[in-house]
Amino acid sequence: MSDVQHKRSLWLGVLCATVAPPVLLVFVALLMQSRAPSAANLLIGIGGLFFIATPVSFLATMCLGLPLVLLLRSLKALNWLSISIGATVTGAIAFAVFSWAISWGHEAPEFSQYLFGAVLGLVSGVAFCVGSGRRFAARHNSGTSALKTTYVSDLDPPEE
Repeated sequence: MSDVQHKRSLWLGVLCATVAPPVLLVFVALLMQSRAPSAANLLIGIGGLFFIATPVSFLATMCLGLPLVLLLRSLKALNWLSISIGATVTGAIAFAVFSWAISWGHEAPEFSQYLFGAVLGLVSGVAFCVGSGRRFAARHNSGTSALKTTYVSDLDPPEE
């Protein structure tokens, strides 16, 4: 078996992880509209969201997400589950820090900000996995899965 933990370049995954949160923000913003905006307002809103959210997403991906992925890859633990958990935590932290930094009085972030950041992080992590062609489970040199299934029969003592 091959020792490759992903099918495509990690940079394609980084690009997908960077673009996914702004796309989600645009989708959420459109759903929250009480009435359909005019075409000009729609384009200004989408452009504004992308203008602000994409650099923030890129910064979080490059400073927090990519080092996590490189660490997981060096540990041969680069799989959907570890990426999703790491991206969720990273998103919660990054969004909370960003919310704190842009607030007028620098109030402590609320739980909803951590939760929204976690959702954005999870979406970014899934987009990274899709973009980089991640396998469901990492492969070791021996070809066994990083996530080993333990059956109840494995836990029973051998019969004599």
